[in-house]
Amino acid sequence: MRCALLLCVSLAACQPASIDPDATLATLERRDVWGGARWYRVTISNAGKLTWEGNADHLPLTAKLSAAELEQVRAAFHQAGYFELTGDFACRGLTDLPVLTSSYSDGARRRTVEHHLGCRQVPGIEALNTLEGRLVEIAGAPRDLGGY
Repeated sequence: MRCALLLCVSLAACQPASIDPDATLATLERRDVWGGARWYRVTISNAGKLTWEGNADHLPLTAKLSAAELEQVRAAFHQAGYFELTGDFACRGLTDLPVLTSSYSDGARRRTVEHHLGCRQVPGIEALNTLEGRLVEIAGAPRDLGGY
């Protein structure tokens, strides 16, 4: 009996900490560099709450992602190798182009990547472009974001 109790305590200690459903899983923000005249930000929580914010007339919007859509978000970051991307996607010499900033947390790690859209010759850029497009697709981008 004592061994069974110790085994239960040991197994409980090895379980991952519970994930806060209100914590942010992922974000994607797009903004103009010159003065930030146009911008939007989509935020996805661990529970699937999706919020679009920005300066378009019809924002903010909120929605709820399904469990399958949440898994698609996680898979998109995994497939992109987000935590392993090593390129400098800021390309700071291209200051007149819009910037996409993404972030992701897998529960143990958090990373943010700033991507100037003129950056084209950086290792990993194709994976980052695919990820960003996939996030907009999964999040159901509002149709008219003023050129976004």
